[in-house]
Amino acid sequence: MQKFSHKGWVCKTWEGEQALVSLPGTATVEKFYFTVHDEATAAAINKLMGRRVNLHYEEKVGLPGSCFGDTRYFVTGVTPVDEISLTPGVVVPVPAAATPAASGVTP
Repeated sequence: MQKFSHKGWVCKTWEGEQALVSLPGTATVEKFYFTVHDEATAAAINKLMGRRVNLHYEEKVGLPGSCFGDTRYFVTGVTPVDEISLTPGVVVPVPAAATPAASGVTP
């Protein structure tokens, strides 16, 4: 998770940016931009900032105006990632230093 902020003048929405896992040797980082309407989901994302997460989302096409959000991707849930899947059957655990609990920060 890279960015997450509460935006808007009249209609406030949570807007976020997640860096997708890139392949070794690639120079560019692909980003996933998303919108959150639910305050409970926004609070869960704020607790997991800086960690690897899976976002659960719905794509809504054709919603008019900015009161619905800046993107067409609406996050409905978030789960922390404890291991990284390299290929089917090959996983790497996330180092303990990468989690907030290991560094003395409570999630």
